[in-house]
Amino acid sequence: MTFVYLSCNEQIKKDQFSSLINLANFIQHPWLLADDWNSYLISEDKIGGRPITHLQTHLFKDFKNNACVAEVNQLGYPYTWNNKQMGLRRIEAKLDRFFTNMDWFSLHPNALVTTQIMATSDHRALFLNIDLVRPRSLKPFRFENFWVHEPGFLNVITSSWNSNQPLGSPSYTVCCKLQRLQGSLKSWNKCHIGYIFQQLEDSKHSLSLHYKVPPDLHTVQWFIEEKRLIALTNKFVYQGKFCGSKSPD
Repeated sequence: MTFVYLSCNEQIKKDQFSSLINLANFIQHPWLLADDWNSYLISEDKIGGRPITHLQTHLFKDFKNNACVAEVNQLGYPYTWNNKQMGLRRIEAKLDRFFTNMDWFSLHPNALVTTQIMATSDHRALFLNIDLVRPRSLKPFRFENFWVHEPGFLNVITSSWNSNQPLGSPSYTVCCKLQRLQGSLKSWNKCHIGYIFQQLEDSKHSLSLHYKVPPDLHTVQWFIEEKRLIALTNKFVYQGKFCGSKSPD
């Protein structure tokens, strides 16, 4: 977890965002960032005072896109800071947030942020609420070489890569596409390849029935079918080595 407190000075803040982006490139595990960003993402992040300009949001947006992080959803009152003034001089803003990378979000997809007033501070306290039910199994994505020989593989790649182009910087776009492609391949693998062990059993059963045909009835067609069933069985045996000892759920 990384705690953040960014400067109000724009040049210093730019350097801090750059450092966080560089850090993101080395993170290979679930990552959570939180605290006072002193920055705005959208014009609705502030009420009162001068309106938010594009220049005040672009650094934060660039960081979010280039670091491939997403904000944890917040419930309740949106503003986390106020200037303790009354009436027309009152200014409130959303300066405090939680961000995560995809690995962290995969572990806690139902996480939510809530806030609470603190009498001694001009910031509201943020509370991170995560789902306490641990996923049954979280297997890392693994590309299997035999996939490229399977019918429909290229169609999955093309369809996923060309659908709904995400908006953002080139690096953010590629990151989103790869994450989407990972999900598409997992779904395709489960539907198309996921029942390899059942297919292997069916193939073995068909082969055993095939050998029950008396030898004097072995025709040319019988030998052709034998060759096909053996090749099919060997194929499922080979694929099963990459899928583990049990069929997927």
